[in-house]
Amino acid sequence: MVPIAKFIVFSSFASSSFLLFMQPHQESSRLSKFIKSYIISGLIGIGGSFIALHIGIYYSLALVETLVALFLVLFNAIHPPAMGIAVVFILERANIFALLFLFSGMILIILFDKFLNKFVYAMEGEFKKISV
Repeated sequence: MVPIAKFIVFSSFASSSFLLFMQPHQESSRLSKFIKSYIISGLIGIGGSFIALHIGIYYSLALVETLVALFLVLFNAIHPPAMGIAVVFILERANIFALLFLFSGMILIILFDKFLNKFVYAMEGEFKKISV
């Protein structure tokens, strides 16, 4: 993987994690929007990686980011950090390892979200019992 692509993936996942865990009441912090947005961005990024071979990387990046923004709004999946994944797929040429990395990262964040939400709710219940 291109070194800059790794940084983009990690910054995208870090931003998503911050939104999901630290801002859970915001509209863009819903798990369904997280999943839909990364899938949309990944699919468009894969297409962009093939287009980049013919029109060049800069035009492909501009086209893909515009399409990702449009489709995120159309499908009501607005989760801005996902847009970085399309850039990664253009830089990385969307190979199988990039796809596996994307899906494994998504699964880990989903599992952390489920686990931490249960943990936080359990801790809130314990704090309420103690304070009563």
